[in-house]
Amino acid sequence: MRRNFVWWLLAAVLLLGACSAPPSIYPRGEPAPARSQLGLMQVLAYDGGRLVVRAQGGQCSIALEGAINRAAGVQLNQAFEALLRSNCQQRWLVLDPSDAGSTIGAAINIGSAVRNRQYHTQIRPSARCNTPCAFVFAAGLERIQPDTVPATFVVLTQVPPDSDFRRNACATEISPQQSQQMSRYLQAMLGVDPANEFMRQLLSATCERSVGLRPDFARPMGLTTRLISECTICAR
Repeated sequence: MRRNFVWWLLAAVLLLGACSAPPSIYPRGEPAPARSQLGLMQVLAYDGGRLVVRAQGGQCSIALEGAINRAAGVQLNQAFEALLRSNCQQRWLVLDPSDAGSTIGAAINIGSAVRNRQYHTQIRPSARCNTPCAFVFAAGLERIQPDTVPATFVVLTQVPPDSDFRRNACATEISPQQSQQMSRYLQAMLGVDPANEFMRQLLSATCERSVGLRPDFARPMGLTTRLISECTICAR
């Protein structure tokens, strides 16, 4: 009788263990991505902004809202990993950047990751896509610029000068190393002629004057591949 009781007790313990919830793969304090019948929705905050990650019906998007900086790049890698678990037929990076805290170095690193993962890029309507944003935008396989009213501009702002190289605080004077890095990146993303035109426009920006690339100019020069009147993946 005692032996039967022990066996029943052992069976009950094993049954309770099988019914308990499996351990979370996410660190303590970090919520798992929200999944529902509508798909995946996750917000990844970073110092200077946030990433909004969505996946629904094969359409996957990451909205970058804020500074294009090193912290954004770190979180972007997490967003890429989150979407690997989704059945993405199309992958988009939607750009809604801020000027404060954005750097070209971070933009080149982020853009390289975007191209390696075969993402398209799109500028959110009414966003001001500054120089770091333009470098990321150039990395998309397809690059969409809204042709809306008011027009969404790519605004080439002055490259922060190299303190060891500059001679004039207002004119854009970049070092040979800066020029080579930016040119190689742009040629890899856009091709030689569009990259050369991009650099020509960029070097004409000063501390007093930025260069606005309207949609009807950015497309012929090869920066933008398609214009749209409405963004269907830009929900906030």
